[in-house]
This record gives sequence, C-alpha cells and structure tokens, in this order.
Amino acid sequence: MQLEDEPLARADEAAEARTVDGHLDVKDTASREYLAEVADEHESFEDRLAQAAPAAKVQWRYKVAFNGLALELPAAQLGAVRQLPDVVNITETYDVEPELDETRSLIGLPTLRTTR
Repeated sequence: MQLEDEPLARADEAAEARTVDGHLDVKDTASREYLAEVADEHESFEDRLAQAAPAAKVQWRYKVAFNGLALELPAAQLGAVRQLPDVVNITETYDVEPELDETRSLIGLPTLRTTR
C-alpha cells in the first residue's frame, strides 16, 4: 500500500543529498533526517492500522524509492484500511496456483516432434 508523503527519492531533501555523480546518498544527514521522519509517520500509521485492522501484519516498510508498507491482512479488513488517512493506493496480491500441468499441446510440440 502506498502512503501519502513522498519517499526520500522524490522529497526536496533528496536534492541536497546527492553524490558528485548525482546519485541519492541515503547516508547524508538530510537523507537520514527525512528517513527518520518517514519512519515516525509509519509508526503513527501502524498505530491507526492496529485499531482499524487488528489482524494486519506489516511485512515490509518502504521509504526510499516508494513510501508505503507491504501488509498481510484478511480481505474482510481491506475496506477499513482503505479508509485510513494517508492511504493513497492499495494493490492487492494473491497466491496463484498453476492451472496447467501439461502445455506441450498448446504450443504444437507433439506436432513438431513427429515432423522431424
């Protein structure tokens, strides 16, 4: 899920935190200070998340190129999370099970074998 504030790479502080060749320096003082602010915002959000969706588990926290969290939660609590302040977007993922256990006939492989 994406949160409202900019990640470090798009924040104004990033302009100050560049190496000589233009790369973002995440160890720069301005970068570290901004990342600390984002971490505080994540913590506040996670407190609200715990109230709205008690079963939600934070899997990953993103702050540099993307500001957001990867969550695992029951689908029934998804609507409550969407309503929380600062939530910009939620991309749902799900497990995919293979549906085909044999595909050679779909690409014509048996025909290719017999024509040799």
